[in-house]
Parts: sequence; structure tokens; C-alpha cells
Amino acid sequence: MNPKRLLILLLASGTAATVGTAFSLRIADQRLALSTASVSGVARAQTPTVQRSDPARLKANEIGRIPVIMYHSIDEPGTKYDAHGLNIHGETFRKHLEMMAKAGWYPMNARDLYLPEKLQAVPAGMTPVALTFDDARGSQFRYKKDGTIDPNCIVGILEDFHKKYGQKWPRAGTFFALPKSSYNPTPFWQAGLEKKKCQWLVASGYELSNHSYAHKFMSAMSAAQVREAVWGCVRDIRKLAPDATMDTFCVPYGAYPKNKSTWDIILKDPQGQYTNLVAFKAWGDESYAPGDKRFNPREVDRIGVDNGYFEQVYARLMKSGKLYISDGDPSSMAVPRSWQDYVSPNRPGDLPVTFYGQPAAKPKPKVKPVVKKKSVTPVAKKAKRP
Repeated sequence: MNPKRLLILLLASGTAATVGTAFSLRIADQRLALSTASVSGVARAQTPTVQRSDPARLKANEIGRIPVIMYHSIDEPGTKYDAHGLNIHGETFRKHLEMMAKAGWYPMNARDLYLPEKLQAVPAGMTPVALTFDDARGSQFRYKKDGTIDPNCIVGILEDFHKKYGQKWPRAGTFFALPKSSYNPTPFWQAGLEKKKCQWLVASGYELSNHSYAHKFMSAMSAAQVREAVWGCVRDIRKLAPDATMDTFCVPYGAYPKNKSTWDIILKDPQGQYTNLVAFKAWGDESYAPGDKRFNPREVDRIGVDNGYFEQVYARLMKSGKLYISDGDPSSMAVPRSWQDYVSPNRPGDLPVTFYGQPAAKPKPKVKPVVKKKSVTPVAKKAKRP
């Protein structure tokens, strides 16, 4: 992680809280035999009959890259705007959402990206995107004095976009929360309203998840400390919202334990109190889809909103041809044949894969040019004088 960003986060953590969610890892163990035509799956869930769309026409790619965006605050009272994206203008947030909506990006809770029945339900031709919000900060969810949701907080803006775009922009967003402790203010910063807010989010279809108990660096933590950091958040947030799924985790500062053997404790509690589908990093690029063999549930990238950075990544992704695009068929995965080498044999749901198009062109072997040696006329040595 960039040291400058880390310093900014350290300064910000004194006034902000962060959320992460425990979650259950569901990656199938069965290996599938891949062919250049199709891949047959096992233990397939029954799905309704749907009208098939032409994956080639849609340019479908269901192992393409998935953008997961990381936000913190917008227009936070008493907080300076910064170039690292910790506090951005509300109008910038609205602009980002408009860009996503016009591009056909489809908002989902972060956990739903890793549940095949949810990911495969993305409408044909659309790209899933997860909006994540760290720390359960005040500008994320704020009630006005009259008891209504402030239209200028993050939840208010998301609700407005849902009303504007309907089913093309469903209610979705992942709030990586921090419980109240000696280190953190109450979730969403309006004391006495934290239970109402947490339960409203869950009942309305948003995701409430895990950002650790106290937003401490996990770098030097022991196995027991890692477990308490994860479990403490699950325990206390569920006191506020018992139905919160709490099965995705956001690593504070993106600083993982130095001892990699403890990373598994983030995903699964050895005492059986929690499980996590994935652990998210701080600041990165677009993430791998769960059907891509390069996908690692312990380290999932998120895209930060540093000054102008989201716009740069967005422009690159729209030109790249690498985005996840749904074919609208929940019973199978459509993948360009040029991507067949990246299909994971351990796909969630063991869904069959249908390839289309031409295979990737094999690079021509490099031939070293033959360099002819120039003939050199020997230089006659001068005779030594006697």
C-alpha cells in the first residue's frame, strides 16, 4: 500500500469507523473437464426456462473483470476534501453513478458477486458492479430532524437513483461497518439511531458487513487477535441488526497479517462463529470474477476514488473489452473462446460453460535475425625495426 495513502488513512481513522463482514466461502471442490466447445457441470441448481440471448451479439463474458468501488465520505461536515478519496463531493459521487448507469453497470451487494444464483441473475448485456462504503461514517446514512432520510447522504442518493432507473438500478450497496467501541463512534454517527439505521439497511436490501472490531492494523496480529478483530464486529453489529449477513470482510487499511497462515482465519473461524466469502483489499484495480482461475477469495481488489482515478479506470475498462458482461442465462456461463484458458475448474455452482467465437491467436515464435558477419581484411603488422 502507498505509504502516503496509509498515513492519510491513519489520520482519518481517528474520526471515522470502518465496516467489514464475516462470510461463508462456497467454492466447489469438484473438477470439471474443459473442452473447446462446452464444459459440463455437476450438481446444477434447477433454473427457470429463459429465452436465450446470443452471447456473441452481447459480447458476453462471464469471467470478465468486475469493478468493486471503494468510497468513504461525501461532503462530510467539518472534514476537508482530499485527493485520496476519503471525502469527496456529493456531486462527484452522483456523477460516478450516472456514468455507471449509462454504461449498463448493474449494482449488486458485494456478497452477491460470489453467490452464483445472484451473479447469474444479472440481466443480459449488463455488467455487475459493487459499491462499497467503509467505516459506517455519518455522511453515508443520515436522518433529518423530521425523521426522513437526508437526500444528500449516500443512502439518500442511492435511493434517488433507484427511483430514477428502477430495476436497472436496484437497491444495492455494501456498508463495511465498525461497531461502537473505545476506538470508534457509533455506526453512522447519530447516537441512538444506529439500531434503526442498521435494521433499515438490511430490510431494504443493502448489505451490512464486516470492517473489523476497531479498525486496527492486522499486520502484527496473532491468530487469536485476528479472530477477535473479525468476530468482534460480527458479534456487535448483529446485536443491532440480527439479520445482517456479515459474510464479507474488508481488511483495515488493506494491511494483512504478515503471517499468511492467519489469513484463513479471516475467511473461516476455527471456532465456528463466522465464515466469509471473500476478504477485500484497499485500493487496487478491477477484480477477477469468481469463475476466473486467477480469482483469490483472500485478496479481492477494489477501485479507489482518488482525485480523478475512478474516471481513468472507467475509461480504460470501457475500451478494454475485459469487463464481465452477462448473457442473461442463469443456467450456464458464456465465455469467449479466447478466454478459455482462464476458466476455473472450481467454479462456484459448478455451472457449465459455453464458449463462442475464435480462440486466442497464438503468438508467433520470435525468430532471431541472422546477422551476417562482415569480412574483415587483416591489417598487416608493421615489421619491427632491427
